[in-house]
Amino acid sequence: MASHNTQSFPPGYTWAPGTVVLKDRDTSKVNLFPIPTSDPDDPLNWSSFRKFLNYGIVCSFILWTFVQLDIGYTAWGPMIDQLGLDVWILNAGAATNYAGLAVGCIFFMPFVHKYGRRPLYIFSCAVQLAGCVWQAKVRGDCDRCESFDWSGGSDLRNGSSD
Repeated sequence: MASHNTQSFPPGYTWAPGTVVLKDRDTSKVNLFPIPTSDPDDPLNWSSFRKFLNYGIVCSFILWTFVQLDIGYTAWGPMIDQLGLDVWILNAGAATNYAGLAVGCIFFMPFVHKYGRRPLYIFSCAVQLAGCVWQAKVRGDCDRCESFDWSGGSDLRNGSSD
């Protein structure tokens, strides 16, 4: 790895991840990179509990989002029998679901930068809940495709990382 020598680079130079020596072999001193600021909202200054809590909330959100997106496939057999759906309709619903995921990632990125992640996460959770309730109330072909569209379109927050 390259050593972290800021003397030979301009002040605004940004190091690529993995190119900074984090522990000096001669003095055993740990070089903090990125360098923490004095801002209490800087994630590098958070307590361990706050870091674990944040990580747990994000993991839970991702888990339940993808459970909601992918759990429907396990019910295709009973849905075909009980609702009279065919595989083509279910595949079209799944395609609409993933199209909503892709469009949400791209289309809602400007909103994330303008309003922040938190409002988009809350809005996304509300739309996911509405999609799940709608999906539970399915009675026929048209309802199924529309419920897939709602649940897939709710994945706007997946594009919310900086």
